[in-house]
Amino acid sequence: MRKAKVDYYRNRIGNKKNNPKQAWETVNDILGRGRKNDTINEIKVDHNTVSSPTKMSECFNDYFANF
Repeated sequence: MRKAKVDYYRNRIGNKKNNPKQAWETVNDILGRGRKNDTINEIKVDHNTVSSPTKMSECFNDYFANF
């Protein structure tokens, strides 16, 4: 099992050794360092849920302007 894992990862990275960008993308993928979705879909303001992007930006602006 261990040898199979070593061979798998060696082949997966070895195929990309002429392209460093793809090699690092593969390494990061193997390590679970993928891109994360940082999209905010909704926020709670004074016990109300706001999901409209325009309203959310207004709430953030109000918060930081009065902080």
